[in-house]
Amino acid sequence: MRTQRTSLFGKYRALVFAVATFFVLSVSVNVYSLNFSSLRQVEADATKINDGGKLRDAGAPTSNEPGP
Repeated sequence: MRTQRTSLFGKYRALVFAVATFFVLSVSVNVYSLNFSSLRQVEADATKINDGGKLRDAGAPTSNEPGP
């Protein structure tokens, strides 16, 4: 009597491969999306900081203006 050697996933190998592929692609898209949104937020914050620095410099006296 021969015993059949079963593979790791048997007849569901294609289904397991499809689900695993979908999971990997889904996670990679979510990581990219999170990274992209984080970079946009950093860019917006940097713009606000730069604008604040310009306002501060605009109100500061320059060296060629006479002092009080």
